[in-house]
Amino acid sequence: MLIGKNNHGKSNILFALLFFCGKIAPSKSDFFDVTNDIAVEVVFEGLNPQEQKQFKRLCEDEKTLTITKIVTKARLQTRWKSAKKVLSKDETAALEELLANTIFVPASRHSPEAIDRNGDSPFFQLLVAMLGDLLGQKIERDRTCPEYVTNGQVHIQPKNNSLLETIEEVLDIEMESWGTKIHLQTQPLENKSSIQLCASIGIDDDVDTKRKGHGLERALIFAVLRTWMIFLTERETGDTVSRQLFLLFEEPELFLHPQAQKELHFAFRTIAAAGAQVMFATHSSFFVDLSQYKSICIVHRDNATIGTKVHQCLEDIFELNEDVRNFNMNYWINPDRGELFFARKVILAEGPTEKVILPKLAKKAGIFHYEYTIIDCSGKSNMPMYITLLNKYRIPYVVAYDSDQHKYRGRHSRETARLHSQTIENKIDPNLGKSVIFENDIEEELQMHDLDKKNKPFTALQYIANPEYEIGESFLEKLFQLYD
Repeated sequence: MLIGKNNHGKSNILFALLFFCGKIAPSKSDFFDVTNDIAVEVVFEGLNPQEQKQFKRLCEDEKTLTITKIVTKARLQTRWKSAKKVLSKDETAALEELLANTIFVPASRHSPEAIDRNGDSPFFQLLVAMLGDLLGQKIERDRTCPEYVTNGQVHIQPKNNSLLETIEEVLDIEMESWGTKIHLQTQPLENKSSIQLCASIGIDDDVDTKRKGHGLERALIFAVLRTWMIFLTERETGDTVSRQLFLLFEEPELFLHPQAQKELHFAFRTIAAAGAQVMFATHSSFFVDLSQYKSICIVHRDNATIGTKVHQCLEDIFELNEDVRNFNMNYWINPDRGELFFARKVILAEGPTEKVILPKLAKKAGIFHYEYTIIDCSGKSNMPMYITLLNKYRIPYVVAYDSDQHKYRGRHSRETARLHSQTIENKIDPNLGKSVIFENDIEEELQMHDLDKKNKPFTALQYIANPEYEIGESFLEKLFQLYD
């Protein structure tokens, strides 16, 4: 998951990989420093036995291979190397075969990059990859078969493969709301182990296909990925995709409503779990799952001279399994927490009352920032987990919590609260965060007496929404510390 602000280099990372995989050609405008060659280095891990044999001469150990693709400015010539070794013809051919199944879905149909899809749209590339995996055969597309037809022009032939028929039925269900059917037909090729695929998209709404927008294109891609996900979830445990697949996706959230975004993210995870490699650049928090935090890459570029940098945490953040379980369970209470990775600053709040009233009060005081995100940590005891995460990803934050030292509390209760507070303070990195402590609790700070404990957020909101309510100086100062 590549996340970050616009113009910070997320797409450049995808294009660097596309150059490495041979999907785009370099141009002279790609050179930032004309005195140096361009080099893209990729490390392959977990090679299978066949790949270990093919790249034995180049491997640093049994399952790790580092390959660099270099292009010179003078003639825009490319060459491959591994450490100081130049790849042989056989090694280059094996590498190109490994990278052949690379599919890129751009954010725009009219991408400024010269992406060579060999006449195929991303939808047809994905369709071929899915069918090749599910049918267990190499597929070559019939180029004489029209991409778009009206359903009335299609001569539907009986299928010679029951699985192919089932796949077509599932795809049709996915595209039913678009009045669109996907027609599939295969036949064996002479003297080849592969099969030929004739695939067409049948449309019955009398609209010229050239005038179809991005919505239909994205819907077709979504239908294939979701269909693939459905079949993969029914596979036996341990089965993997039959061929290596590299799927690069730019802004997958486009033209999808929130529920569909969540489902597409689940499809990505399912396909990746089956052995494919999925990389996408996104601005949507629906594609960021904190339980998959090792996959999150924060992309930033402070200035053009230093260039784009990526911050990724590959180490285990939590020491205890109980912390891992609590952190993952907290998602069901607080599903919007993925938003924190997009925030300029994160405000960690104890519970729903703070999350509801702090933004309302900040707007009342004229200091609210939409770039700041408030996360409900579901209790003071969970705050150290979030602080640890924010420290690892170098995201600025402020922690707002209650001291819970009320006079009516017993000595043991006050001591427990004090220890929780001390744990929070010990976790805070002063270079990134600070704390704002409410005297006893936020309700007391706001002088909210006789509060209905059963519905605190609503009652608190009702209280501060009163036109006669004025923010006290003491609390206003703390509010400024939160939103400075």
